[in-house]
Amino acid sequence: MPKDRYCRAISGNPDQNLIEGFKPITPGIMVSRNLSISVFNGSWNAPIWSAMEQGYFRDNELDISIRYTASSTDLISGFDDGSYPLIFCSADNVLAYQENHAEITTQHATDAAIFLSGDSGFLYPVAATDIKEINDLKGKVIGVDKRDTGFAYVLYDILARHGIKLSEITIREMGSTEGRLGMVAGGQCQITLLRTPYQLAAQTQGLTVFNEYRMSLETYQGTVGVVHRNWLADNGQRLEAFKSAYRKGLDWFLGNPDSAKALLIKYLPQLSKELAELTFQELADKDYGLDRTMTPRISALQEVLRLRKLYEKALNGRDTAPLDVARLIL
Repeated sequence: MPKDRYCRAISGNPDQNLIEGFKPITPGIMVSRNLSISVFNGSWNAPIWSAMEQGYFRDNELDISIRYTASSTDLISGFDDGSYPLIFCSADNVLAYQENHAEITTQHATDAAIFLSGDSGFLYPVAATDIKEINDLKGKVIGVDKRDTGFAYVLYDILARHGIKLSEITIREMGSTEGRLGMVAGGQCQITLLRTPYQLAAQTQGLTVFNEYRMSLETYQGTVGVVHRNWLADNGQRLEAFKSAYRKGLDWFLGNPDSAKALLIKYLPQLSKELAELTFQELADKDYGLDRTMTPRISALQEVLRLRKLYEKALNGRDTAPLDVARLIL
């Protein structure tokens, strides 16, 4: 694909600080004309980047514009108003949106549909250097994207397994993964949940990474691709073209390790060769990495729903609406 096909315009919050030597790519938009998508920036976008670089979107007569969002609120708002008809986010974001309990309040009927499984989250609890055990976190500050959506519930559940109640911690909202890395390194919180490759960078800085809590594709649904059902009426072929290009990008990435690592460094220039190698290993793991089936698992979505029901009640005193997760899947 011609290198001048895309141009970048700054958006989001470019002033988020990370630990020295691991600054995020500036949130921005790749400008073209056909399909606008919004994602959180990170290595889990490797199939999309691969499809862009290898021309698979072009081959399917698709030009995409990709915006790297700064927060769940930003992403869901753009999805709700139609600015981004296709998004990649946590499955919990979708459940919250369907219940009208998301970061925004929508005035119309919600009709989100999950069309693709990306991963199980690549979720790692990362704590300050002086925190060596989860039990040490009673009375500490917990950093999350949003207190009642996204992956925050996973972190609360880990704490609960060690007898730490919500009333015994301070919850602080800190935005996207890359921003939270800087927050835990800078002492604004004592633990947060980071996604690959940010936990790898945290480890190089002496922060405590609890590797034993990562979840498999069978047990938890992390990233999903989402569209509006009413959008599909006129855009079914575009969605199929996107999925086809994504599949080819995923296969190319997993099948070409050396080129895949170079691609990770191109799109995440803060990665060293060593971190790119470790990141690729995580993404290529058959049980914990990128979802080779691309098929959402009902049991994994049910675990997301279980946590949502439990912590919506604990945090907000409200019951979640009855929801059949199977009906969310296209």
